[in-house]
Amino acid sequence: MDIRFWGTRGSIPAPGINTVRYGGNTACIEVRTNNLFLIFDAGTGIRELGNHLLEEFKEESIVGHIFISHTHWDHIQGIPFFLPGYYSRNRFTIYGPPETELGIGNLLKRQMEKDFFPVPFTEMRANIKLVELKGEIILNRAKIAFQKINHPAPTYAYRVTSNGKNVVYASDNEPIYREIRKIVNGSEEIEVIKEIDEGLLEFVKGADVLICDSQYTPEEYDKSKVGWGHSTFVDAVNLAIRGNVKQLVLFHHDPNHSDDFIDEMVEKAKIVIEEKNHNLPCFGARERMKITL
Repeated sequence: MDIRFWGTRGSIPAPGINTVRYGGNTACIEVRTNNLFLIFDAGTGIRELGNHLLEEFKEESIVGHIFISHTHWDHIQGIPFFLPGYYSRNRFTIYGPPETELGIGNLLKRQMEKDFFPVPFTEMRANIKLVELKGEIILNRAKIAFQKINHPAPTYAYRVTSNGKNVVYASDNEPIYREIRKIVNGSEEIEVIKEIDEGLLEFVKGADVLICDSQYTPEEYDKSKVGWGHSTFVDAVNLAIRGNVKQLVLFHHDPNHSDDFIDEMVEKAKIVIEEKNHNLPCFGARERMKITL
């Protein structure tokens, strides 16, 4: 199984001199296994992936499966710029959350209406099938499972199992939090208690690679980000260790975080791992980075 990162940034593209190493494109990951071509999320990174595919396949047809974690802009905004979608010789199945009010197909089409984009979805001449998630998916002996996670929109993590290897993609997730209200010196105070989602914990168990939302530092989260739907690097480490994951990839980098800042976050994550007496490999997702299992 080969995993390649084409977009690692969260929320909004962040190009510039300070984001060269980790990249400025929003979420997009490619997985190849058993002659199967999978894409997870269609942020701006899918544009460069599409260009790469046209160069690789030339005039041959491309058959792929695109899995959308949720329909926030940074996870679908690259679809209008995915050039393989404009060639009739190609076939793509796009899977997405079933609970969206308009449906995954209507949502993807609406972002290409004339109020938002000059080219309509109907100009994409590839054979495109739009599917809402229902049950476990089996493709060429690879199994793709999904698990609902905590974010301010219907959002899913995905797990690919193939040839005895497993990779979990869990972007845009916030540990479940609850408030405890108490009276201190005559005034009410609110304490936020974070708890790992037990369903997600079970879902990631034993994964060879966990690609995990780690957008914030604990200080950023506690100050103003509670309820925004994202994790800290400490949350990602805790999930990976409790889930006995073999490798952790910190993902969905904040657009305000420079390469140097992310370097510091990765180093701090490694310190947390050492303090927990673990040797979990941990690194930050970088555009064009490839992992082979």
